Amino acid sequence: MLKPLIFLAIFCAFAWPHALKVFVKQNGDKIELQSYFSGNAKCQNCEVFLLTNENEKFLGNTDKMGNLTFLLPAQNFKIKVKAGAGHEKIAEFSANLPARIENEEKNEAVKFIFSLAAILGIFGIIWAIKR
Repeated sequence: MLKPLIFLAIFCAFAWPHALKVFVKQNGDKIELQSYFSGNAKCQNCEVFLLTNENEKFLGNTDKMGNLTFLLPAQNFKIKVKAGAGHEKIAEFSANLPARIENEEKNEAVKFIFSLAAILGIFGIIWAIKR
């Protein structure tokens, strides 16, 4: 009876130092994720997912330092980090600010169109004055 308990204790001692740690913080409208294993080994190229109603949306892979930055997706959400070989961690997050709901690509396109129109307008006025 004592041998299985000793084996279990040794197994748990080696399993804990390899645990995956995930820290999530808000920086304005962006979320900064840091992931690493115990002992400060960076979680490189780990897959990061946004969990919503049991659906997973791929956000990206962590860099060489175990970091990933993305836009704030909602007020409250969960993030799952998969490090392979069964290592997985889910972190819950509540934002301090209201979530950005607008479509970022659409917003960038509108800004580009208005900027281009302003530049053409300025050159049109200069051309009309010089004529």
